[in-house]
Amino acid sequence: MKKRVLTLLAATLLGTTALHAQVQQPANDTISPTDTLQTVQTDSLHAAIDDTVYRLKDYKFAAGLKFGFNGGLVRLTDESYDMYKRGLAPGAIIRGYFQWRTAFGLSLVPEVGYVGRGGLLTWEDVSCKQLVHCLDVRLAVRYNFDIKDKGLSPYVVVAPVWNVALGGKVDYSDDLSGDINFKMTDKNIRTHDFGLFAGAGIEFPVTIKETKLNISAEAGYCWGFMNSFTDTEQNATGNVLNQYYDSRPAAGKRLARGLEISISIGMPFGKREKQNTIKEETKCEEEQK
Repeated sequence: MKKRVLTLLAATLLGTTALHAQVQQPANDTISPTDTLQTVQTDSLHAAIDDTVYRLKDYKFAAGLKFGFNGGLVRLTDESYDMYKRGLAPGAIIRGYFQWRTAFGLSLVPEVGYVGRGGLLTWEDVSCKQLVHCLDVRLAVRYNFDIKDKGLSPYVVVAPVWNVALGGKVDYSDDLSGDINFKMTDKNIRTHDFGLFAGAGIEFPVTIKETKLNISAEAGYCWGFMNSFTDTEQNATGNVLNQYYDSRPAAGKRLARGLEISISIGMPFGKREKQNTIKEETKCEEEQK
């Protein structure tokens, strides 16, 4: 009987020791749910920055195309034209661009391409619409604002503009003469115009099948500084509004204006060396714990 009691006592002690060893097993042999969640979040952050939504400032350069609409306006400064109402004459925008982007948001963006400028003047039954085909050359200075943890980047832009008139047409009509159409030449439009564009937009990076793209939408206004009346018009040997019924000298100035709305699509290149952004974010999270 005594031997049986000793045997049971030894078995109980061995079982208790084994259970205590399991409870006291080192914690570093297991992964807690909190550690797993932190690992997944860090991996997701790496993927978002490196592969899916890259940061615009990670690349030094970009090149692409801009497409849009220009609502052309004409401003006549002399009061003798005050009876005419101004309207928009639609024209296309097609330009190529190259962008050099700094790491702190400032960019230089030269652009070269086509823009349709002009304007619409109406008075009672008289309608005169001008459309001038122009070579458009500009050097934009742009500043992008960062939105934390977002791919979207709003920006402001200003650009000196040089336009070269390549031709165009005038569509004139009134109740007496009907429709009259004629071409614009160096006799009724000056070849060169200099102006200034100012606007704002929003830019965002996308990745489509591992191809990185910069897409932006922009709106702004362009002021022409040069008088587009030619010497022929100012000497009363040509026309101002139409070539048959308006032979008086052009008075004041005719200035080009335009409301521009466009969309750009470009490809970034020239990647900068990665900064320790992710390490710094992880370090801040650890310090807050």
